[in-house]
Amino acid sequence: MAELSFRGFFFLVLVLSVVSMVPLAKAVGRCQDVLHPNICLLATCRQQCARKHNGNAVCVSRAFGKYSCVCYYNC
Repeated sequence: MAELSFRGFFFLVLVLSVVSMVPLAKAVGRCQDVLHPNICLLATCRQQCARKHNGNAVCVSRAFGKYSCVCYYNC
C-alpha cells in the first residue's frame, strides 16, 4: 500500500513539473518578422535582420518568382 501511494505521489509530482514547464518553453520560442514582403536580396536581408533583431534571415518564396525577406529571432 505504501508503495502504491509513493508511485501516485511521484506521478503527481512528475505531471505538475511538466505542466509548469510548458509556459516557459513557449516563451523561449522563435519569432519572425517580414522585413520586405515583395523583394529579397539575401545579403541585405541578413544585415537588416542582424541589426534589428540579432536574428537570422532567409528569403521565402511567396508567389511565382517573388520572395520575401523573413527574419527569425528569439522572442
